[in-house]
Amino acid sequence: MAGFYFPSSGILQKVFDLVQGFYFEIDKNDTVVLLLKFEASVITSLIKGANIELILRNPKISPRTITLYIHDHPVSPLWTTWYEFSNEDTKFKGFDRIAIKLLEATEVRVVYFNEMNISVFTKILKKKNHFEEFKIWYDNIESSKTKFETIYDGYFLPENPSKGFSIQIENEDYSKEEKIIISSYTETLNWGEKSINDKEYYNLNDFLEDGKHGYNQELSIRANLTRYFLPNQELFHSLLKTDNTELTDFLIEYRNAVIIIESKYILSNKQRQLNSALVKAVDQLNNAEQIIFTQTSSIQNIELNDRLQNCEIVIKICLHNDNVILTEKSTRNVVEKYNKNDLPIFMSVATFSQLLAKIYLLNNEKVKFNIFKNLITLYENHLESNDKILAISSTYF
Repeated sequence: MAGFYFPSSGILQKVFDLVQGFYFEIDKNDTVVLLLKFEASVITSLIKGANIELILRNPKISPRTITLYIHDHPVSPLWTTWYEFSNEDTKFKGFDRIAIKLLEATEVRVVYFNEMNISVFTKILKKKNHFEEFKIWYDNIESSKTKFETIYDGYFLPENPSKGFSIQIENEDYSKEEKIIISSYTETLNWGEKSINDKEYYNLNDFLEDGKHGYNQELSIRANLTRYFLPNQELFHSLLKTDNTELTDFLIEYRNAVIIIESKYILSNKQRQLNSALVKAVDQLNNAEQIIFTQTSSIQNIELNDRLQNCEIVIKICLHNDNVILTEKSTRNVVEKYNKNDLPIFMSVATFSQLLAKIYLLNNEKVKFNIFKNLITLYENHLESNDKILAISSTYF
């Protein structure tokens, strides 16, 4: 039977408020609980056994932090650093009490949340008791002549023992295990009945087979965009043309500007599959852009159809899963097929979520305007540069 863990109300709200990231609590059995909230491809990597690593930061580095690494890519793991989960430990200065509890534990309960705030899976994972090793490391740090320093951006790669103490959690492939079935009430309110894979509930196992990963990624993108734009008023998912084919995965309309987004979940590491996926995305976006500027009558949504006639600017974005890293070398064959202004902005879903969250935190009252302004500026600067492709990569939050 599928397991389920329900956090305390205070911690649950903290997880809900996260765009992506992690949190800790202690359950009623005195077990450390690691709550992880990420987009679809990262959750899939975790379910399939991606290694989990936590770095307890050197106490001579402030503020007091823990860095989580999810090794979903052999060279560029996803990472996020978070600050002061609990009170400082009375004996080991510079460390959270819960961090010391984690060191002594031989198991950790992990709980995975997706961007729809659905708890999709929980499991108790094994880990080594690191406490004695930690005490030796801690004494060495305290006796060293290393000066205190402050690092605010949370970026520490490449890691080494002088920067922090590593805790490895033993993950395995749990893709075949039964998953909990959760009602999709909130999604139904926003998007109508059977808004998840033509069903009224969410089960992660429905999206772990080939051909289903992409739709799960779209659900992540949709949930993230719903934080900032009104469903079916400003934000549109899978808009149809009058011939019943899809215009694009997402369209966001604001004043006289439009953002169109294609989502690609690329499973294969082969260059041919990468090229094919990106070419399909670019062609779909360019066709959608042309329709917006010249043939809005071919869009089924009549009200939106009328509003789009005032559109002056279209920003094209291709979002991909986090464990795909795009470079000028890996995209060379795609770039050569198009003019520079025909290519969209490329970035991972995780990076896109991070970007929107940062814009929101800077000024939440003007978030819609600033999302459009920043993306337009980003793209215009790219067109004036010598770079052949605008592939934004960032692996932290």
